[in-house]
Amino acid sequence: MNNFPAPMTRQERAKRMAWCAVRAVAVRWLPPVMCFGWVRMVYRFFGAKVAGTAKIYPSADVFMPWNLEIGAWSTIGGQVHILNAAPFVIGQDCNVSEWAYICCASHNIRSDAHEQIHKPVVMKDRSWVAAEDFVGMGVTIGEGAVVGARAAVFKDVEAWTVVGGNPANVIKERIITNNRNMENTGLGGAILKFRLQSFDFRDVNGFRYQVSGFNYDREPLTFIIESKVLRTAYERRVAA
Repeated sequence: MNNFPAPMTRQERAKRMAWCAVRAVAVRWLPPVMCFGWVRMVYRFFGAKVAGTAKIYPSADVFMPWNLEIGAWSTIGGQVHILNAAPFVIGQDCNVSEWAYICCASHNIRSDAHEQIHKPVVMKDRSWVAAEDFVGMGVTIGEGAVVGARAAVFKDVEAWTVVGGNPANVIKERIITNNRNMENTGLGGAILKFRLQSFDFRDVNGFRYQVSGFNYDREPLTFIIESKVLRTAYERRVAA
């Protein structure tokens, strides 16, 4: 189209050219293991906000690294394509699997100029975009949500749900039954589970603790744990 407006400024085009050259020489050809520290450094040089424990596979294709933010223990897998003309923000403990396509841009089909439009894409903590998924602009993947393989997502995904299909629809809730970050405490024969990420740990006295938090049904929990380890250590010290 003759009247198609340029989607990038001259400065952005220059940065893109530099990024493409550096990526081709210093990142793209690297083996997919034992190089994540180097890859993080290169991305940070071009303005990306990358946590020290995040992993970006060398074959991932990121359009604008300065529009990328990835949290701790999150991973961008091999051959992932990220068209992030707007920010793509990834929380903690997230995974973007192989060949997924994250598209933060589109075109205005209501305009004869067909100009580019863009909106951010956000992945909340502990969410997963599976292999060969498409995620459109303006989408937020909720905390703990899972997008099943080869799905196409055009609207927000609610927290702790599993979606799939084209367009993506809710399949079921995601329920965590085995979690290293979950505390199990027996009280009167009952097992109470609470998320360690959101608990309030208060010292009631030297040996007992009040714990307040939320279970996975978002119900508040408050109970008392007696520390036998601390009590035994104290008694041994007094006896000595």
